[in-house]
Amino acid sequence: MKMLEEIIKKNLNRIEKDLREIDGLQCIDFIDIFPTSEIHKMQLDDEISKISLLLQKTEKGNVYLLNNPIETKYGMLKYIKIRIFDESRLNWEAAADFAVKDRDVLMGKVGKDIRFSYIKRTEWDAIEFKTDDTLIYFLNPLASEVYGRNKKEINNMSNEIELLDDDFVKIVKNIEKDILDTRYNIISKANKEVVNFYLRLGKIISDNAKYGNNFINRLSVALKLDFPDEQGFSARNLARMRKVYEAYKDLASIPEELETISWSQNCVLVDKIEDIDKRVWYAKQIIENGWSKTVLSHQIDLELYERQALPEKMTNFNDKLPIAQSEFARDMIKDPYIFELANIGKRAKERDIENAMLERIKNVLLELGKGFSFVGNQYKISTNDNDYYIDLLFYHLDLRCFVVVELKNTEFKPEYVGQLGFYVTAVDETLKKETDNETIGLLLCEDKDKLTVEWSLKSVNAPIGVASYKVKNVIPKEIMEKLPTEEELNLYIKKLPDDEIDEENN
Repeated sequence: MKMLEEIIKKNLNRIEKDLREIDGLQCIDFIDIFPTSEIHKMQLDDEISKISLLLQKTEKGNVYLLNNPIETKYGMLKYIKIRIFDESRLNWEAAADFAVKDRDVLMGKVGKDIRFSYIKRTEWDAIEFKTDDTLIYFLNPLASEVYGRNKKEINNMSNEIELLDDDFVKIVKNIEKDILDTRYNIISKANKEVVNFYLRLGKIISDNAKYGNNFINRLSVALKLDFPDEQGFSARNLARMRKVYEAYKDLASIPEELETISWSQNCVLVDKIEDIDKRVWYAKQIIENGWSKTVLSHQIDLELYERQALPEKMTNFNDKLPIAQSEFARDMIKDPYIFELANIGKRAKERDIENAMLERIKNVLLELGKGFSFVGNQYKISTNDNDYYIDLLFYHLDLRCFVVVELKNTEFKPEYVGQLGFYVTAVDETLKKETDNETIGLLLCEDKDKLTVEWSLKSVNAPIGVASYKVKNVIPKEIMEKLPTEEELNLYIKKLPDDEIDEENN
């Protein structure tokens, strides 16, 4: 209940200013909750299922009637919809719906205000008020009139309600895992057949290398004529088959990981990487993370292997976590992290970097690695007298634990570890469930002294990792297209008088 109440309170406080404009005309009745991630939705579903009755299932989410309405300054909130996770709605955490006390007065007040729009449905109508981070519906009729009939229907379907219990959820999860495993096996077997066929063809081309490109060109024409519906027999692809075969031919056997990934991904590995162990490492990452060829190429360009597999990890996980969790947690850490963010300069403030990360949350999650699910930023943790705000809070699906990320745009300082340790403990005390593992802290700094970090980590009980980070400034495509090319700039400079050039240089 705590998570739901926090979201509702935060949302109502956020729209307070907007509501004051039409004060006294409305009372809260219904609210939409927009999850910020799949794990966030799971947490919300778990919480609300214990305190409510499921009224309606829709494509956009489930509607619940609270067993005990939540008291707000606008009245008793009775109905909540938990929406499906939608990446396009990350700017909203909740959308409040209000029942209008006097519709004629409200219509007179909003008049022709362009911020308001009228919505007509079969069973109800609404006035929508939308700003950058606010969505409010002033509804007619009450939500109880819309959803009331569903309560009666569901009360007469007790057998179906029982299907929502934990045992049923476990059954569904097992089936889903089986489906995904089956899909993976089918794809991996298909990839293996394709890879080995292309390698056999590559061997034939390599054995006839003495005939030069003429052999490849003739072979391409012949295969295309015989198999017009088949793709992959272009002269360029045949040349790649030869190249990949020659890269693998000295191996006693091809590693299973390289057979499992696609042919195009194998081509990228051969083009960009010489070392076979490094190729296998990237192949494992492809399998674990579901990377496309484009993502693979990007990760190689960002030197992921050098940042994740090779560096000495600065953590106290071995001392503070069980062995299995410790090894997994250490493997996930990179050093440095590279965040591709737009319009971030070297002097950017921590909050600016944080906001830029939120704008490109997909890129951030990709850089953090598999299993990270975004929970929230500036996440509030309260004691009896004080409120504290965590920079970024994630949940790791594989580690089954929360991960607290603190961002510092300075060199590492010992006091940062103490602050992060407090946040880790606070999350354990307020959010961690019995099924969750210990919360982990990840401190990201611009730079760090190894010895200072080692001593600092020994002084805290919380499991914490420390790594550096770099911000790679990505200029948006639409801006890049408007910028002059190097040739255009040179042409402009040539046209400038000498005195203007000197002034520009100064």
